[in-house]
Amino acid sequence: MWRRKTTQPTTGNQSIEHISMISAEIDRELADVAARQANAVTRASIVLAAAGVSLFATVTSDLGVSAIPTLLSLLSACLSLAAVRYWKSDAEKIDLAQIKALLKATPVDAHWRLIDDKYTELQAARSDLSKKAGYLRWATVALLTAWVSAVAIRFLSSLAAAWAC
Repeated sequence: MWRRKTTQPTTGNQSIEHISMISAEIDRELADVAARQANAVTRASIVLAAAGVSLFATVTSDLGVSAIPTLLSLLSACLSLAAVRYWKSDAEKIDLAQIKALLKATPVDAHWRLIDDKYTELQAARSDLSKKAGYLRWATVALLTAWVSAVAIRFLSSLAAAWAC
């Protein structure tokens, strides 16, 4: 039966290799989250452009029922812009005091500190990605609803005009 160690390893090549493996995995996950955030920003930019086109296409001089698609397009544009502009995960910059502290620490302790910093950064990036995805989801729903309502309003107004004749 394997016994699990409850303390951090402090010596030996195996512990450094183990820590390096954990560090590499966190690096991989950080790269994955960064790629997913870039994809989310690209999707948000596309929705923002489509919302802008839709906004200008649905603007009319009367503020009756035709204002619904315009307002939904405006809402979609605002949500997309929020997804693009906010929640940008930036890595914490290491300063001279931290470098000096890492140089004074043992290699294992220095690795653990760096892993802890990277893990904190990973958690923040995941949280940011979740917020971006939520705003992007609502922006897409608002845009699609604007398009459907614009088509429905045009169809119903054409139908009403045909019946009036």
